[in-house]
Amino acid sequence: MKPEILRQYPLVKKFFDQVRDMGLDTAPEAAKAQARAIELIAAEGGGSKEEKEASMIVAALMLDPTSLYLDIGRFWVGYNEEVENAVQGLISTAPGSFMTPTIAQATAASGIAQLEGVAEKLRAGKPLDGTPQEVLDSAKQAFGQEMEVFSYLDAPALLARYETIRTGVFAALEEKIQPAQPPKRPAKPGNGSFDL
Repeated sequence: MKPEILRQYPLVKKFFDQVRDMGLDTAPEAAKAQARAIELIAAEGGGSKEEKEASMIVAALMLDPTSLYLDIGRFWVGYNEEVENAVQGLISTAPGSFMTPTIAQATAASGIAQLEGVAEKLRAGKPLDGTPQEVLDSAKQAFGQEMEVFSYLDAPALLARYETIRTGVFAALEEKIQPAQPPKRPAKPGNGSFDL
């Protein structure tokens, strides 16, 4: 993660320091996605510095929820109200329901990071985490919500990026699932061909 982001958003640094100090291992792929989501929020996110900071922490939790289930009273000491409310909101937001701007921003950024990972694998021809159908079903379950659920978030660049990568990955996976079409036979030349 870019050091300047950690300097600008000290609670994000505190969060990752705590995760490290507690010996929680984040898989490399999840850590890469966390860094990407946080960079996206820093660059394209909306809201105040505190709202962005809370969104960054929630996005990190969405991509690796291990620390969400720790002793909340002990782990979340020393954070501001924005972060505490966002974490509580993450726990209580039902799928498909309208999201607070903080949760919506974290959802969009973490979604972009995950979908970019799938797109990268598709481009490179690397194996996916399951069959294309399984990955598509899982992606649609996670990211198939109507864009209206983001209506309280004022971050047009981030939402446009989310919608673009989402539709692109869905289409690429659907293409992989389609049965291969037999090659078309060349049309037979007609009887009226001319030799010049």
